[in-house]
Amino acid sequence: MTSVVYSRWIVVAIAGLALAGAADAGIVNNATVSFVGSSSAAFVGYEQMFALDAVANTDYASNSFGAATHLDMDFGAAQTFQSIAYTDRVTSGGPNGKFLGGTFDFVTSFEYVFATDASFKNIVGTVTVSVPLPLVKPTSAADFLTTTSIPGITAEFVRWQVLTTNGVNPGASNFAFTVGATATPEPGSLALFGAGFAALCLFRRRLRVN
Repeated sequence: MTSVVYSRWIVVAIAGLALAGAADAGIVNNATVSFVGSSSAAFVGYEQMFALDAVANTDYASNSFGAATHLDMDFGAAQTFQSIAYTDRVTSGGPNGKFLGGTFDFVTSFEYVFATDASFKNIVGTVTVSVPLPLVKPTSAADFLTTTSIPGITAEFVRWQVLTTNGVNPGASNFAFTVGATATPEPGSLALFGAGFAALCLFRRRLRVN
């Protein structure tokens, strides 16, 4: 019977260790993300927050910044990023047979810059992305979607920096962020692991005595 009791505590220890290292993925609520003042300027009617609202016809567009376009986002706390989905301006390109109407200002490459400070002086990672232009006329906003895997970079601030574009007013329709909790053990998980580990030590000591 005693060995059965200790075996249960061993199971508890293993469960506590698993919980302590768990990192479940989740989607960031864009309502909790804000833009900092270093972001590039927007045209009237094409505000920066439109890049976080997932509404097809309310896009962000830079005010003739071209390749200098950038949005600096504050997540309020450090996040461990797993992927970021970016949707280009879906209202661009009608005259060129591309989509709904407007100008032909598509982003052809950009980068995500991750930092621990709003001034982006302490950069902890950078991911560069190339975006091929659609070869056929897109039929929905999904045709402008580019999802990028992020190698577990942890940061509070993320800059979307346009590198190349075929127009002077590039922008975005939406960003969606998938993050995972950091592997820092929670107090409850540590308590479970500690109790199980103590029971395991007592069990091994009992075996030696017997």
